[in-house]
Amino acid sequence: HSDALLELLEDVGRPNCKLAFDAWSPALRGEELYESARKMAPHTVMTTNADYIRLPRFHYQPSIVNYTRAEPDLVRAVKFGDGFIDYPAFFQGLREGGFDGLANYEMCSPIRGGGHIDNLDAFAAHYVRWMRDNGQTS
Repeated sequence: HSDALLELLEDVGRPNCKLAFDAWSPALRGEELYESARKMAPHTVMTTNADYIRLPRFHYQPSIVNYTRAEPDLVRAVKFGDGFIDYPAFFQGLREGGFDGLANYEMCSPIRGGGHIDNLDAFAAHYVRWMRDNGQTS
């Protein structure tokens, strides 16, 4: 939970120890992104962004001739803004909390469309457009 990060920062007690706070982790844990981002913003110097869809997983159970739900869900990278992460709320929370750091884009998981350079370039260009269109650039 994001509150554990604040505890860690307090324990470290060094003014030069700051956060790289990303939305995907609290989103996967079911945290309210606006509130988490607003609370963490004063301690955050960078955020790394990517968006994902959740895909349910199942295990076949021969004894009942059926499937049972398996946890956790599989997550797969999709174009920024097409996934389940509420980035408008996340960025609003960061801004309102005083964040004035860097935002960058990452592609480090299986990405829809594969890892060909043309697909990677298209995803990166889409992120830049999304950030501009949604007022996230200065």
